[in-house]
Amino acid sequence: MTFRAYIAVGLLAFVHLCNPVFAEPGGGRGGKLKLPIYGGFTFSHNRGINKVDVSGHTGIAFGLGLDYKLMANPNLWLGIDALYISKGYESRDANGNVTRYELSYTEFPIQLKYAPCPQVILHGGFFLASFMVAATRSGEGNSIEVKSGFNNDYGVTFGVWVGFYPNKNLSVGLDLRYDMGFADIEKDNQPADGVMSRALVPLANVNFHF
Repeated sequence: MTFRAYIAVGLLAFVHLCNPVFAEPGGGRGGKLKLPIYGGFTFSHNRGINKVDVSGHTGIAFGLGLDYKLMANPNLWLGIDALYISKGYESRDANGNVTRYELSYTEFPIQLKYAPCPQVILHGGFFLASFMVAATRSGEGNSIEVKSGFNNDYGVTFGVWVGFYPNKNLSVGLDLRYDMGFADIEKDNQPADGVMSRALVPLANVNFHF
């Protein structure tokens, strides 16, 4: 399927989901606050700078958040999440030796969320503080703790939520987001090369509306 075909399918899905037939019960979301709960996976594909070969692998992500409806626009929310998220990668040197890194963070995305219709929410913002929880390096049959060899991360995050409303105080859906890190996460005193995090993060999501 071509890129244009993906765009066309996405637009058709958007029109379908925003059809009034699929509006949530009760005529609107209840209250000004939402408590989101997340659980899902990460698919990392980190960017290597002057590296022979860097690739990502699958991890997990889970957490919760708090969304506040802004008074200026009833379809606009400010959201803050707290996530445990893993963004590991593999590095291959010029001799073909592969080293695997398992990195885990506590991440705090801050986003604006806009709902063009109740079943679709577009969101984007920053993760301003992504604190390293644990880091291990595996290669040639050995695994060691290397947390001190990595920096905390920061960057932008954006995506879309699609879902439905069993009742006006509850919504269930899928949150698909993309994290793009700006920091060189390797602490190796070599400014000419480095690794920047990239991750696609699909999250099953339940929201409690207050």
